[in-house]
Amino acid sequence: MNIEIRTFSKYTWCRLPQGYVESPSLFEQILSQDTDNITFKNSKLIKYVDDLLLASTDAKTCQEDSKHLLLELHKRGHKISKDKVQWCLPKVEYLGFILTAGARSISPKRIENIQKLSAPTTKKQLRAILGATGFCRQWIPCYGEITKPLIALTRDVVPEPLKLEPEHLSALSELKKAILSAPALGIPNYNKPFTLYVHERRGVASGVLTQTLGPSQRLVAYYSAQLDPVAAGAPPCLRGVAATALLVTKTVDLVLGCPLTIMCPHEIEALLVKHRTQAFSDQRITRYEITLLNSENITLKRCSTLNPATLLPDLPTSGEPLHNCETLVSMAEKPRDNLLDTPLDNADLILFTDGSSFMRDGIRYTGAAVVSEFATEWSASLPSNISAQGAELIALKHACIIAKDKKATIYTDSRYAFGICHSVGMLWLQRGFLTSAGKSIANAEIINEVLSALKLPEALAVVHCSAHTGGSDPVSRGNDRADAAAKLAAIEGPGLILTLTTTDNLNLSLSYNEKEVEKWKQKFKAKQINGVWVSSEGKPLPPRSFYHQICQSVHNNGHFGTQGIVDSVKRVWIAPGITTIASKVCSSCPTCQAYNQHAFRGKAFGGRPLAYTPFEHLQIDFITMPKAGQYKFCLVIVDQLTRWPEAFPTARATAAFVAKVLLKEIIPRFGLPARIDSDRGSHFTDSVLNQIYSCLGITPKFHVPYHPQSSGQVERMNKELKTMIGKLCTETHLKWPEILPLALFYLRSRPRGDLHISPFEMLFGHPPIQAKPFSPAYTSLLGGDITIASYIQELQHKLRELHESGAAVQAGPLDFSLHDLNPGDKVYIKNFKRTGATQPSWEGPFQILLTTPTSIKVGEKDSWIHCSHVKRASSVETD
Repeated sequence: MNIEIRTFSKYTWCRLPQGYVESPSLFEQILSQDTDNITFKNSKLIKYVDDLLLASTDAKTCQEDSKHLLLELHKRGHKISKDKVQWCLPKVEYLGFILTAGARSISPKRIENIQKLSAPTTKKQLRAILGATGFCRQWIPCYGEITKPLIALTRDVVPEPLKLEPEHLSALSELKKAILSAPALGIPNYNKPFTLYVHERRGVASGVLTQTLGPSQRLVAYYSAQLDPVAAGAPPCLRGVAATALLVTKTVDLVLGCPLTIMCPHEIEALLVKHRTQAFSDQRITRYEITLLNSENITLKRCSTLNPATLLPDLPTSGEPLHNCETLVSMAEKPRDNLLDTPLDNADLILFTDGSSFMRDGIRYTGAAVVSEFATEWSASLPSNISAQGAELIALKHACIIAKDKKATIYTDSRYAFGICHSVGMLWLQRGFLTSAGKSIANAEIINEVLSALKLPEALAVVHCSAHTGGSDPVSRGNDRADAAAKLAAIEGPGLILTLTTTDNLNLSLSYNEKEVEKWKQKFKAKQINGVWVSSEGKPLPPRSFYHQICQSVHNNGHFGTQGIVDSVKRVWIAPGITTIASKVCSSCPTCQAYNQHAFRGKAFGGRPLAYTPFEHLQIDFITMPKAGQYKFCLVIVDQLTRWPEAFPTARATAAFVAKVLLKEIIPRFGLPARIDSDRGSHFTDSVLNQIYSCLGITPKFHVPYHPQSSGQVERMNKELKTMIGKLCTETHLKWPEILPLALFYLRSRPRGDLHISPFEMLFGHPPIQAKPFSPAYTSLLGGDITIASYIQELQHKLRELHESGAAVQAGPLDFSLHDLNPGDKVYIKNFKRTGATQPSWEGPFQILLTTPTSIKVGEKDSWIHCSHVKRASSVETD
């Protein structure tokens, strides 16, 4: 063959390679082209990749057209598998289905394989079962409802091996029975309209698609699907709307735009057009309207007789009268039937509620109040972790309690509290107070209490009013009084510590001692009222024996810190010396130990063994750089004595590249290092690299995790190198791999801050040649005054002085311990791998097994832990 023709020619596959991903698609295109021009007398050819189905009206026509098809395929070079041919039969298997005149059913072989499946023990086995049965879901009524407990087992939080409960075994058994008794489904006739019957139960949409066959309906397919969390948490009628929209989208590929009548036991059009609900967003409602109301082929009807989707074995039949969907949805959205949003005409009580939360002198104050037309009915100071919205809800709850068995009108200026009562409260209750992402909503517990309290009054109206209007009408004045009472309660009220201020809960008189009482009389002018000593300011004085109980009670309300406990207590009590007790309470709380920050005192830094010769000890590290061509990383190597830097760009940070640099660059130029320090990255701890170290007699040293100070020289060089590269790239407009040698030259030539000489001078005994040769002051060898031997002696003497200076400024190993921890002590370890802000900052407690002057070792961790990353567990907890 001519080499020029061969070079510029193209090869074409004459036979598709086995396993090539595009082979089925290419073959289907070729087969489609070869069969498009074949004509038949009275038959229809159906193609799916390499599977052909010829459907005819009678046996004779089928035989003639089949022969014609085979001959045409033979002419075009196709081969037919004789073993797979089903020749002119009234019943054939095609694509896993059994096809007969006007019907399709599951193949017996597939049914047999499903019946042989055993109970799964792993998620992989369970998914295989769900996949095998899911292929047949069009034959199984309520497939989604049956498999709901099985699908729950496939979640990541479920451990393996799987523990099958009776409900799971029952679902597996029910699936197998449903497949055994699966009916033959009708083949769609696109000359007839379709009817879709829809039913929803327990968050699962079920439906059946039918077509008329004489006087009855013929099954075409069963459908079932899980509703999303938002739809599943809606009232029943709205769930029916969501189920209908979901199933209509699933029937699109089978209906193909033909007339479709939807039969549903709910007023879908009225709910979407006339009724506005908070259960669904505007975007979701618009999507439902487009799917159900704006499609020309869809007709909505309400079931007036039995719904075929409810005539399934496990669903009850019903001839129940039609209900009013709008009324039911409105009732489901409110916690009580007669809850009004306008004032009652014959109210026994008119109450005003308000909550307040504000900062003063760096302290957050929160309070709530309920007032009537003439008096404050209830007020309280609340913990500072409760928001203003939460305070509004608490005030509303207490207003309902006050109005128990009475007719009441309650005013609130909070749109949030008003919405909880009239729209979204019951919606959150039905959703389990969870968002669509599965997370708990704010104030979930308080909302649940409010919904229960709303049922206490005989008749109730929760009315929204404007806040801070400054008006003189009764509503504005009442709202202003409630606001003032809430702020006053926040500052002066006892809040949740109130339970400790009554003699009913604590018999303080039994615990007072005479010395304490005498001090209080002199210092606070204390008087005894109802058995409790009170200062001249009116604040109670608790005995010291009750300090711990008081601090513990305050701490339990919100895990306050030491100062938070002291400030909270001083708002109610006068308790001299309580700071020490508050500190002990905080330090003995396991939750606070796991989350609170720990302030470390400045400690002396340890060092590495001293290096006395260049490249005796090295520090290495990878840094990530902006991608430039194929390069994304840079290996940085620093000599401990001279701080001479080396850097090598690379595409990937691997142990193979580290070995290559050491064997081809460092060792041939500078000799074998005695020790190499690095972090614990896989590119440094790889077994191959450690074998090279062992063969060459190099000692690798790996740093404590999350302690970059251990590799201080290379970490500092990383920063200086990046800064220098950035400056040079800005000036030259070159990429960093091109500018790297120049950046290294500048760093090697720059004098060090501690010795005032450069790494270049420490390594070679003279500064680098730049603009002109050395002056005779550095060496007279260049002038020819002395011999080579004399120059070498002088150079050695100069280098020895420089190396001794470099060794003198190194930080050597410590001769004392940085900590007072001993084996057997329990400590918390800093958590550097938190995946979220709610995870604890500290792990533990762990028991110490071994110690060094700078680190500790515990059994639960593979690596040593630096002492600055641990804190001692409290003695109360360890006991």
